Amino acid sequence: LTGKSYDGMDIAEGGLASYEYIRITYHIEGEKPDKKEIAKVRKDLEKYCALDTEAMIMIMAKLKKITV
Repeated sequence: LTGKSYDGMDIAEGGLASYEYIRITYHIEGEKPDKKEIAKVRKDLEKYCALDTEAMIMIMAKLKKITV
């Protein structure tokens, strides 16, 4: 519907996004990630979530055109 893709992104799937957030926030693997890794994961999550949000907006716009 949108022509958008997660191809080439380090985080490209919702399950992985959730896991990575939990991993850097709650240190589930027993070791606290360093600041550089945390910053990278946060940046990757921002990119993933931004694309997700953009796609939802595009879908809503298309649905509005159909229903009006």
